[in-house]
Amino acid sequence: MTRESLSGILSIDGAIKKSNFFKTENEKIKMNWFLYEIASSIFSIYSEKRINKALTKRRISKERFAEFSIFYSKQMTKTIFETLKGKTPNVVLSYAPIEGFFENIDDGLVDDILTEIAKKWDEQLSMCEVCPTRCVSEKEKKCEMFDDDYYP
Repeated sequence: MTRESLSGILSIDGAIKKSNFFKTENEKIKMNWFLYEIASSIFSIYSEKRINKALTKRRISKERFAEFSIFYSKQMTKTIFETLKGKTPNVVLSYAPIEGFFENIDDGLVDDILTEIAKKWDEQLSMCEVCPTRCVSEKEKKCEMFDDDYYP
C-alpha cells in the first residue's frame, strides 16, 4: 500500500508499531507488512463511537485493544494462506479469538467487533487490489517499508 493510502489508518497514536510484526531482518517480509496493515485497520475500530463506548464501559483501554488488534491479525495468517491456496473460498473470521482475548465481553459486543473487522478486511483487500506493493502475492519477499522511517 502506498504512503498516501496508508496515512489514515496506520498506527493511530502510535499504538500499532511495525516492530510488532518482526523480530529479525528475515521477518521483514511483505506478508508481515500486510498483517501490520490489517492490525492497524482493526485498531481503527476503537475510535468508532459505539464500539468505543462499549469497550470503555468494560474498561478495555486503547492499549489493550491495540494488543488485541495485533493478536487478531496474526491469528488470521493461517486463514489468509488457506484462502490464497484455494482451500477455502473466503476468509472466515472467527469470534473465538475475540472471546478468548477479552474477559467479560458479551455476545453483542463480540458480534459488533467481528462485523467491523469484516468491514475492515474488505476495505483492506479492495486497497490491495490496486496497490503496487503486492504484499499477498509476493508474501515472502523483503518489504522495504519496515525500514522506512515514515511508518511508525
